[in-house]
Amino acid sequence: MGFISPDYLLEREDRYIYYFVEQERELPKELKFIMTDIPKLTEQFRKFLDENIKPNREHLINDLALLIREDVVLPEDTKERLLLLSGELALPEFLAELFVFAVDSAYNNNDGVKQRISRKRFNLLKEIHKAKNNKVLFDLAKLAITEQDVRSLTVCLDKMTNNIYMARTLVFLSQDENFTEHPEYSDMFHTNFSGMDNNAYRYSVFKGCLEAGCFKKHPESILEPHMREYTNNRYTYDTLILLCELGLHRQMEQHRHLLTNRAYIRRLDTYLAERS
Repeated sequence: MGFISPDYLLEREDRYIYYFVEQERELPKELKFIMTDIPKLTEQFRKFLDENIKPNREHLINDLALLIREDVVLPEDTKERLLLLSGELALPEFLAELFVFAVDSAYNNNDGVKQRISRKRFNLLKEIHKAKNNKVLFDLAKLAITEQDVRSLTVCLDKMTNNIYMARTLVFLSQDENFTEHPEYSDMFHTNFSGMDNNAYRYSVFKGCLEAGCFKKHPESILEPHMREYTNNRYTYDTLILLCELGLHRQMEQHRHLLTNRAYIRRLDTYLAERS
């Protein structure tokens, strides 16, 4: 919608933007991903307008007005309002108004646009800026992940200062069904994982991610970049034992050379001998 006439929309009520960008509405996940690449999408949309609509703008407005006038479901006062707009607005603005009306009126249970149960205004980004502790930020981060709100999640992670909640957020993020399809998620995960400075919570991320989610299927994707980041043999040892318990023996063998403390090397050898 914003690509039809950004200037027009910015001059109107903020509800137009919040419905779609700030997750007031539950958009299909695919559309949320597409909207993160605004420059590319804008270019494609302008090209579509120039090639398909620009030469026939007056005809298009007339056809749309005819559809509205002959609709058997729309209330008469709604028809009157929309038809009035068709005569007052230029095509881009009229398309924007129709788009808002169509989505605002839609209800589709099959992965379409759905009305929220609560119509209360909720600006997630604003709530993140207001948050004063990491527990609140963690709850908001989970909501941002659920809503596929990449921008809000980025701000949330940047503001988070506690390894406990950072670890929980990364585990929750890695278990999102869209993690592997969304490059921004992967970048955020690995950058923030590398930025953690507490081995205990590094281990908790390994454990949570290897037990469920995308890294359970692709353990090397988390082990290869992060196993070397431990600064204490204790947690390297614990992770190697975890790999054995999860049946990831090949991955354990690949990374056991990172264990440099003789006591832990002996403990691992003993553990493996007892299991064989």
